[in-house]
Amino acid sequence: MLEMYTSIYREICQYHPAPLLTVSLIQFLVTLVQSNRVLGMKRKMQVI
Repeated sequence: MLEMYTSIYREICQYHPAPLLTVSLIQFLVTLVQSNRVLGMKRKMQVI
């Protein structure tokens, strides 16, 4: 899963200038956090 994110991030790095890159980096981190939360929720539900 992380490999997919890093490959997408590399493509973004190639095609976008620096200001857009920082914005995309923030969005990238947000999506990572959200996916981690979803995985955490699934794990909690399995425990219950």
